[in-house]
Amino acid sequence: RAYQQAAALEPGNGRLWAELARIQTYSSALMTTAEERRAAMAEAREAIDRGAEAAPDESFVFAIRALVYDWSASAEESSQGSGRRGEFLTAALAASARALTIAPGDPLATAFKAEVDIDQQNFVLALDEAEYAAGLANPEDPYSMDIFRVYGTVLENNGQYSAAIQQYRSAAEIS
Repeated sequence: RAYQQAAALEPGNGRLWAELARIQTYSSALMTTAEERRAAMAEAREAIDRGAEAAPDESFVFAIRALVYDWSASAEESSQGSGRRGEFLTAALAASARALTIAPGDPLATAFKAEVDIDQQNFVLALDEAEYAAGLANPEDPYSMDIFRVYGTVLENNGQYSAAIQQYRSAAEIS
C-alpha cells in the first residue's frame, strides 16, 4: 500500500512503479488459486508498464519488467491452457535485453534473463548467466536476494539440488 500511495503521489517515478510491481509479483506466489495469481500478475504488469513509460532508460525498471512478465508467463501456464504464456515470455526476454542494453553486465538484469532462459529451457545459457550474476552480487545489496533466488532456481532446474539449497539459503538470509 505504501508503494501504491507513493506511486500515486509521484506517477513519473519509474523506480517506484518497479518496486510496486516487484512486491506484487512476489506476493502473487501467496495466492491460493490460479485465477487469483493471474489477477495479481495483471496488477503487477500494469504497475511495471507504467514504470517503463515513466523511466524508459532505467535498467532497474526493465530488469523488474523481465521478472514481472516471466512470472506472468508462469501464471498463465498454471491456469487452464497456456493462454498468453508465449506473449509474456517474449515480453520478458525483450525487457531483459533492454535492461542489459542500458546497463551491460548488470547482475540483476542478468539474473532475471537467466530466469527467463530457464522457462524457455535454455539450461546451459541460464546457468552461465546465473553464475555470472551471483559472482557480481553484493550480499549487502537487498536486490542480491533476487539474484541468489534465481541462481537457486537455475541450479535446481539443472539438477544441482544441494547447490540450489545453498543459494536459496543465501537469498533467505538477505531477505
